[in-house]
Amino acid sequence: MGVILYTLVVAHLPFDDTNLKKLLRGTQKEVTFPPNHTISQECKNLILQMLCQAAKRATILDIIKDPWVLKFQPEPPTYEIKLLEAMYQDPNTTNPQQPLE
Repeated sequence: MGVILYTLVVAHLPFDDTNLKKLLRGTQKEVTFPPNHTISQECKNLILQMLCQAAKRATILDIIKDPWVLKFQPEPPTYEIKLLEAMYQDPNTTNPQQPLE
């Protein structure tokens, strides 16, 4: 999803090389944005969260709650957030789950 968003915003791929080794090395570096494109800092932050190392990468819950994503929603996705939070909840917790309307 991060590669798609980057490509839509910048009009080229974030990682692109005909040499496979160089391409794989490029994916290990932080994505950069061309200076000649006007991209909001919120959008850049989201893309960086989506294109970082897997252990630190944004989850779908992080993405749906992101300020840049929320500003395109006609209303807050409250129900969807509750569903995703329930999915991500640690099964070992002792808190009883509340019903999801």
